[in-house]
Amino acid sequence: LGGVSSYTRPMPGRSDLQLLKSQACIPHSPRQLFMLLTNTSKRRTLEPNIRYCERSHVYSTNTFLDYYAYHAVWPTTARDFAAALHWQIVTRKRESIGAISSPTDDGNDNGNNGDQTALVLVATSFPGGYDKAPSPPDHVRGELLISMSLLEPHKISGQDRPFCKLTRLLCYDLCG
Repeated sequence: LGGVSSYTRPMPGRSDLQLLKSQACIPHSPRQLFMLLTNTSKRRTLEPNIRYCERSHVYSTNTFLDYYAYHAVWPTTARDFAAALHWQIVTRKRESIGAISSPTDDGNDNGNNGDQTALVLVATSFPGGYDKAPSPPDHVRGELLISMSLLEPHKISGQDRPFCKLTRLLCYDLCG
């Protein structure tokens, strides 16, 4: 029911960096987790090392430029990131996954013929947006190579509440 599993490997094309993959089953719906991940005013409850964050620009309903400033961790200088974040609902047709049916947000397939739906969030550093989110002089601008979150509804036997299977890929360069 609980727990987090994580794995690392060298980032393809950047052997000096590690690509982190983590998975967890969280006792909330994918929608609830999505709302937390995309709400900059609540993001610090999820990541307490964030000192300041804001939505610097909205490109579309699904695409934003977010700015995150992190507390310094001794002996390093504070870091910040300007990242373009895009989210999308994806559907995988039942015929492409065999006989597996997957629940929707509330744990029912709601007549979708077993099609599997999920929320995907992808973020990466966006140099084109640096003018909208300038780095303060006491920070070093880090590079976010990839942050990908896959939020899938997950039904747990004997549980009435919704669960979310979260898979996350993360790779960043602190640039110094």
